[in-house]
Amino acid sequence: MSDFELEQEDDVVISAVPAGEYLVQIAHLEMTDGHYGKQIKFRLEICDGEHAGASVSAWVDAKLTPSSVLTRYVEAFILGGDKMPKGYKLKSSEFKGTHGYITCEEYTSSNGAVWPKVVEIAPCDPEDEPSPYEDM
Repeated sequence: MSDFELEQEDDVVISAVPAGEYLVQIAHLEMTDGHYGKQIKFRLEICDGEHAGASVSAWVDAKLTPSSVLTRYVEAFILGGDKMPKGYKLKSSEFKGTHGYITCEEYTSSNGAVWPKVVEIAPCDPEDEPSPYEDM
């Protein structure tokens, strides 16, 4: 996964949304260095409901193996719930603008800050995806 595209984005305030299930769009992703190697940071924007427009961040190891969390993101957001085929090659740009569901739980860090932690992801039924023309 050496081909990774990055686009500059505006500063975003990550909101402390309550625990729950949310329809989200992948608004941005970037490769970062974590304690145990390369990670991909996803910025997930909530698409509907009371928290529409709020963002949640999630970090996953940049390892595309059959049991990795990144594979679960590929299967939910890119492949619509289908299993990733053997030999699949991921291009990070495939994630841009895709939709899915996340389940968040409240996480309290060692310094007492409370953040939403993504604990589950699921594919989005195409009928649930927001229309690109809703804001027009």
